[in-house]
Amino acid sequence: FQAEDGIRDVERSRGLGDVYKRQVLAVKVTSRDERNINKKEQVAGVFYHWDCRDPTFNPGGIWRSVLIYETGYAYIERVKIIPKIKGKDALLKIILWIGSKKKGRAKLFLKIRPKNFEGEEIVKEKEIELDEGLNYFEEEILVKDAKLWWTWDLGEQYLYLLETEVSFDGELSDRKVEQFGIKELKLVKEGSAWVLYLNGKRFYARGTNYAPSIQRLARSNYELVKNDVKMMKEANMNMVRIHAHVDIPELYDALDEEGILAWQDMPLQWMYSKKAEKAALNSARKLVQMYENRASLGIICAHNEPFKFPTTIEFVILILGFIIGAFVSWIIGTFSITALRQPPFGPYRIPFWYDLIEFLATPLIPGFLGRFITYGTIISILLVIYFYFTPLAHAVGSHEALIFSIILGIIFPWDAMLILTLWLIATDNAIIAIRWNWNKDVLDKKLVKVIREEDRDVHPIVWYSGGFGWINKAHGTDIHIYDGWYSAFYIWLKPFKSIFGYRHAKLNFSGFFKHVPRFVTEYGAQSFPEKENFLKMLPDNLRKKVEEGKWPEYYDELAKYLEKYHQYQPFFMHQWLKPKKFKSLEEFIEATQEYQAELTKFYNEYWRSMKYRPCGGALQFMFTDTAPVIDWAVVDYWRKPKKAYYATKLSFEPVYAFIDWPKPSYKVGKDYRHTLYLVNDLYKKFKVKVEVLIEYESGDEEKVYEGEFELREDDYQKYPGEIKLRFKERGEHKIVIVLNTGEKEIRNEYKVIVKR
Repeated sequence: FQAEDGIRDVERSRGLGDVYKRQVLAVKVTSRDERNINKKEQVAGVFYHWDCRDPTFNPGGIWRSVLIYETGYAYIERVKIIPKIKGKDALLKIILWIGSKKKGRAKLFLKIRPKNFEGEEIVKEKEIELDEGLNYFEEEILVKDAKLWWTWDLGEQYLYLLETEVSFDGELSDRKVEQFGIKELKLVKEGSAWVLYLNGKRFYARGTNYAPSIQRLARSNYELVKNDVKMMKEANMNMVRIHAHVDIPELYDALDEEGILAWQDMPLQWMYSKKAEKAALNSARKLVQMYENRASLGIICAHNEPFKFPTTIEFVILILGFIIGAFVSWIIGTFSITALRQPPFGPYRIPFWYDLIEFLATPLIPGFLGRFITYGTIISILLVIYFYFTPLAHAVGSHEALIFSIILGIIFPWDAMLILTLWLIATDNAIIAIRWNWNKDVLDKKLVKVIREEDRDVHPIVWYSGGFGWINKAHGTDIHIYDGWYSAFYIWLKPFKSIFGYRHAKLNFSGFFKHVPRFVTEYGAQSFPEKENFLKMLPDNLRKKVEEGKWPEYYDELAKYLEKYHQYQPFFMHQWLKPKKFKSLEEFIEATQEYQAELTKFYNEYWRSMKYRPCGGALQFMFTDTAPVIDWAVVDYWRKPKKAYYATKLSFEPVYAFIDWPKPSYKVGKDYRHTLYLVNDLYKKFKVKVEVLIEYESGDEEKVYEGEFELREDDYQKYPGEIKLRFKERGEHKIVIVLNTGEKEIRNEYKVIVKR
């Protein structure tokens, strides 16, 4: 292959074009399809295993250009820049790893200069002693009146360049240029909250997850990622989570320039074999070294969701385990006391066992209910909550898992839970994996240690992503919540469908569980792209049926194909939207985008209503498709925004007014009170005016509230019961909140249904 693009890139960055010689390099690369997705051996994150990629995709091996370049006796292996802000100045610790082919004296030249603004250059020269092999040096440079790097909503994106040269025997031996920004980012745990501080200022994260810019990463380029980053900025996002992969360096160029902070995941997605440990640890070192000086690098996360991905076989084992455990429990729990009192056990008391069963069967209350409420029942409930509540909550929410756990505890005696738990542990089943597992509790802790050693505590490090910590606060990390999508497992329990949708989030995160949403990094629902782009996914024969056929006659065939080849999840879509009820494909596509937009806006507002109490930030899942698939993206593969993109843009406005999410329906003439929320994520004071209107389906408009408020810097204000609503007619109406900051008018709308 030709490496010319790489040669030009490095020539620009190192400035040594005259010493380069074109090379031809032959490399044998193996990229295997993983046989066991829960014991992957190749470390490539979402490229090998993910529910948002082309399921037939294999990433191949070499994705980027390869370059071999020539130096003199000395070469610059690595440059690390650690800024420390001191008032208006900044002290830069510069760590250098310089290799040498021989021992001798060399000259080190350092120059710091502004990249995108006018300012003075700082030059430092000194002689150094080099030993054969790798040498370590530390230098300090004071930058007076330092220009700091901020996210776009808090300030300017000042960038610097550090030019490093090493000369041997009077001749330039190697040169390296590093782009960096002067900033400090801290992740502070304030009670149960995770709060970010950027350059000493408290910072609420509004953002997204970013898939590989394109599945075939070799085809990605600066123009593509720059456009994506600009779209993030236009949607009022100030942070992006680079989801379980390492993207091209040009992505960081764009993030540096546009002022968006990056949460960088290690390329680890779900579960890995112990054989992958060496490669994973090496990848951790390389990841830090690649992007450690980038202005936009914020948080480093060791692993995304280190839990088992339930395969069909494992799901069957899970069901069998539950059935066997429940049956054995019923036998033992129902007949144990009776059996122990009959021959051959009657005359004898089996030490401990008989006494234990007798104790567990002791009623806690007198009368008929005492047969069901015993010491054993209480122990059963505690065991169920401990072993099953957390993983169920991880999958579907919280209060429904708690209810399910308590019901199991009452139905089955304590031994059912004990036997079932032992069964699941023995079979290493998926449902127990959220507790202890080798990936999370051994590999990831080693990764954190390696990342911290390489990074030297410059950036916050997250142990792993997706750790709820419902019971153990210290155990939890950021959370992923998919109520309104995966909670469809439970909505057949009618008339409780509305309870299991996204609207019940307030039940999840109140009282004892108020600490859980300390930082939210995944939430969303699937939707379809617009019809023109959707049809591009289909083979000719199926596209013809869709274009000429009558909806929904071809839906089943379409759904089956999309599920197999394009990651569509028809089961969940059916539970929430009932695709066959629509009159046309266009109407169905519109409904999927409306649902995704409504759910996304709800969560964006809900997390902001908990700003720093305890929620320190919200990153929706996700931004754009990496391939032509049906998934959770708000921008499709062809970069066409969906409705959820615009809903996110609105609900992520830095200065924003909203109310408690409207009820599923209202009644004519009845009074309703809503809480008014005002948030200001900027470091600027505002005097704002808020108006609340009802826009009726008939075209009439009614003003129901008007108020003026003073917003402080980085402010949050809550006014319970402030908004009083009374609808005078039935129909589909709108509640409209108009916020005027003096600089901008922001119009926030909610669709509501009013019945008699």
